[in-house]
Amino acid sequence: MMRNAKYIWQSGVVLLVVLLLAWPAGIGVRNSAAEEQGTATPAGAGQTAVPEAPSGFVLLLTGNWGGQIEPCGCSEKQLGGIDRRSHILKAIPASGRLLVDAGPLIDKEDLQSRLKFETFLFSLKHLNYDAIGLSGEELLVKNELKPSELPPLVMTNMAEPARQTFEALGYLQKTLAAGEEQLDCLVLSLARELPASATDHQKKLVQLQDSAAAVKEMLASLNIDPEKSTPDRLIVVTMSEKNKGLAEKLQQMPALDVIATVGTADEPELCEAKTGPVMVTTGRLGKYIVRIDVPFGYRDNPSQLRFQRIAIEEDFEKDAVIVSRIDDYQLQMQIEQLVEDETKIVRQPLEGGNRFVGNVSCGAADCHEDIYQKWREFRHGYALETLEKVNRQYDPSCVSCHTVGMAYESGFRSREKTPDLADVGCEMCHGPGEKHQQDVYEEYQTVFTACEQCHDHESSPKFEKEREDYFKKIEHWTVPREYWE
Repeated sequence: MMRNAKYIWQSGVVLLVVLLLAWPAGIGVRNSAAEEQGTATPAGAGQTAVPEAPSGFVLLLTGNWGGQIEPCGCSEKQLGGIDRRSHILKAIPASGRLLVDAGPLIDKEDLQSRLKFETFLFSLKHLNYDAIGLSGEELLVKNELKPSELPPLVMTNMAEPARQTFEALGYLQKTLAAGEEQLDCLVLSLARELPASATDHQKKLVQLQDSAAAVKEMLASLNIDPEKSTPDRLIVVTMSEKNKGLAEKLQQMPALDVIATVGTADEPELCEAKTGPVMVTTGRLGKYIVRIDVPFGYRDNPSQLRFQRIAIEEDFEKDAVIVSRIDDYQLQMQIEQLVEDETKIVRQPLEGGNRFVGNVSCGAADCHEDIYQKWREFRHGYALETLEKVNRQYDPSCVSCHTVGMAYESGFRSREKTPDLADVGCEMCHGPGEKHQQDVYEEYQTVFTACEQCHDHESSPKFEKEREDYFKKIEHWTVPREYWE
């Protein structure tokens, strides 16, 4: 992201990429390796402005959200947010685009994830997704939630009786139109298998079949030969899992054009393949949208498919409807009392029966009063307040890093019940203090929760490279540790 004058030169690079993308298909942005392989061409990444649709059609792909409705955004500006992509979609006429999510949307089955799931489905519906895919676990959550409105759900590897139960489609067809040009599209989606821990009842309910065989069977039912190319339509297959064996089987089907699968990197990737369909990963955590430009007449020269990753920048305008739905999600967590209720989050026990005693206890009397007062001057000293200003104080995923020990027994529950455990206090780094309070000569941990458990790649991407500078910002000790040993 371009945030200061130091990086002004990057704007020229971005402008050049945008201008190149606006040229007619087949001019400029391609590399020789992609030409030889007949695959989509990397055409740029991370643009803060989206070029207009070229003289052709557009395939947009997302997936692998990991439950990330919105980025953390506490300490640094970050990519992502399901509410920040409307203006990208508005730049491309719906009649000339195919918008598909490969899934999965969530990665857990707890109550908070279920609330997220509903928010995702509402948002994808609002954004007019043409089709979505889900994992086997998500199908079970959907069956319980029964939301009133869904974007079209495609489950190609699910038996027909189960598809009827889950109100899912075996495939989706859409004809794209731009002026007098048209392109018939077919979307197939493959759900990830249920985990080994799934019950027989759950497996019987979902009825997932062999994925590669299901694709061949579905194509055959539509009079499409999997072993032959299909010049009259664009066929897209999505996978809600990373499955190398399945991907290799799909790439051996000439009828397919694009395969979208789960990857491990934040950025979407164009996977190299000498033959067969174009294969891309969707990226992680909703930070990017995959864009594949399909020029008119691309069948005459498949190398003209062009791959692009579009970064969802923090300064993108937010969709008011989705923002309102996210506010409702936060309200639901407040009503459910996810942080305060002892039963709705698994609370881990502390070793040796130790307990948290609170920040004031550390600074009391003649102990660490000077250090305590110094700590109050830093951002850690009012960390919970920063959540309260943006109404995120009821969100467990936020509160766990803005208070002491929320995920543990005797840890933070609410500002009213556990006021001394609010904010990133002493015991967040040094560990539960009851035993040390009872015996000051009791060995006391220097580090309890590693900084990276909160300042990780997602919430604080600069931390790893700027660790020393971060520590200078929280320096509150006044004497060497050797004094206490």
